[in-house]
Amino acid sequence: MIKRIKNSLTIKICTLIAVVLAVSSGITYAVIVGFLPTYYSKQLQKDIDSVSQEMIETIHSYETINEASYAIELFEAGSKVSVVILDEQGNRIWPAESTAVTEDVLDNGVVEQGYMGDMILTHENSAEQTTIVQEENAAYEEGVIGQADVVTEDVVQQADGIAEVGDNSAVKRYSVKVGGETYTMIVSGGMQPVNQALEILYQILPYILGIAIVVSILFALGASLYLTFPIVRLSQLAQNMAALDFDSSYQGKRTDEVGVLGESLNELSKNLSRALEELKSANEKLKSDIEMERKIEKKRIAFFSAVSHELKTPITILKGHLSGMLQGVGEYRDRNYYLQRSLETTEKMEDMVKELLTVSRIENNKFITQKTDIAEQLRLQIADMAELIENKKLELQVEIPEHLYADVNPVMMDKVFSNLLLNAIRYTPEEKGNHIRVLLKPGTDTETVYCQIENTGVFIPEEALVHLFEAFYRVEQSRNRQTGGSGLGLYIVKMILDQHGASYRMGNTCDGVCFSFSL
Repeated sequence: MIKRIKNSLTIKICTLIAVVLAVSSGITYAVIVGFLPTYYSKQLQKDIDSVSQEMIETIHSYETINEASYAIELFEAGSKVSVVILDEQGNRIWPAESTAVTEDVLDNGVVEQGYMGDMILTHENSAEQTTIVQEENAAYEEGVIGQADVVTEDVVQQADGIAEVGDNSAVKRYSVKVGGETYTMIVSGGMQPVNQALEILYQILPYILGIAIVVSILFALGASLYLTFPIVRLSQLAQNMAALDFDSSYQGKRTDEVGVLGESLNELSKNLSRALEELKSANEKLKSDIEMERKIEKKRIAFFSAVSHELKTPITILKGHLSGMLQGVGEYRDRNYYLQRSLETTEKMEDMVKELLTVSRIENNKFITQKTDIAEQLRLQIADMAELIENKKLELQVEIPEHLYADVNPVMMDKVFSNLLLNAIRYTPEEKGNHIRVLLKPGTDTETVYCQIENTGVFIPEEALVHLFEAFYRVEQSRNRQTGGSGLGLYIVKMILDQHGASYRMGNTCDGVCFSFSL
């Protein structure tokens, strides 16, 4: 239980508020009980002073105390106070020791009313009633006189005219003049109402404590739930965020510090989610880049391995020719013949080295494009290949517009056209009816260009089509040796077109092979 209280903010706040409310209720009860008599006594003195001032003005209008006795009785009955009047020697003048109802009052034919306690007397009262009234008045006077005698001794000693007798009354002393005589009027009020109230408070103390405890618990429970419920939700939200779950959010509408904290957590959750997504994206891109770099590295290794292999063959041939000629062995004695063959091998090696330099330049440099008339470029390249075409007795079909402009690198595009035309010429058999078809036209978009170069009389196996753009790949090694290709032509074309963002494809047609691209 103690561990649960320590781990629960709701229980802590509920317990704290309940204790505070219960203690506050007890303190309030103690303050009421402690200060009520004092407050009532002070208020009673103010009330006595207020009503006594009016009584003093009334008494001043009479010639004697006896004449004012009726007014004094009315004052006592209406104000719930007791009045004692003393002369200058301190002797009690009113109420008199004799009965308050005189024989003159009883004998008068006029009906007079005199208030003696709660009894009203008239001349119609019988002797029996008169006796009862006299006895009651005597008892009343005895009580008042006894109280007054006691009070007077205390009152006379007060310089300001105010004194308290025990805890049961409050008195006040006044100087009055009646008929030229000076009298002392002492007015006293009892504390009985407040004493009764205190007694009632003591009697209902258990009920007050029970109600205070129950109400304190209920209010504490409500307040703790109001205060801690959003905090519990925020705590759960923070735990979800710690677990990298950003789907939940604070939905409260409070504008206080708790609401501000909730909105801040929502904003933090969004920022963390966005940062995590960006981190994931960056991580995926990094993985992709690493994978791409690995592929490039593998291709580079494979490329250099192929380069080494391709260079190894002509170097071996050169070495054999030179060794045979130096030693004068057999057919190598015909030096002129083998020197010519060595020169041809060297030229092939030179062409390969140039192609390798081109590949390196394309890989390591972003070339600059400019608006170029590629129709004119293509015509010039065809003109350069005209002798080769004539030697192989091939038919040339050309469909090129007068001018066609595109944003390209002129040097690189010359390389593309040269390699594609040379490739088509080399691999077209010297047979009657074979031809080379060249098409250049605007694409479906005014900013694109479509080019197609087709040669007939030869087909490429379907399984070999996907490998045609790989470095040093040859469909038929023996045949390619006869053509004298380096194996890098289409590979270079692919790299240049990739740099231009062009799309391209190579495939078989009904009577040959066609390469097309658009940019």
